[in-house]
Amino acid sequence: MPLTADTRRRSTTDRPIAPQAIEARKRIAATSLAKRDIVRCLATSPTQLYRLLDQTNYRKSVDQMVRLLQVLGCDVELVVNAKTA
Repeated sequence: MPLTADTRRRSTTDRPIAPQAIEARKRIAATSLAKRDIVRCLATSPTQLYRLLDQTNYRKSVDQMVRLLQVLGCDVELVVNAKTA
């Protein structure tokens, strides 16, 4: 079956939920920080914060997600492994 825009869209939404967004949502629920304060710490807009928290949005900046998790008190490690054939 050829990949069309429609099948690509479906396959993107069928992927597992982004674990970073899930963790960020858990941390926000557990923190006393208001979302407005988080937005200020990130120097971004409320809309961008909601995009970062959207579990189905895979077009996130790694930098923004790392900064969000750091604001929420997480230590973030980025692991890079060699590609296996």
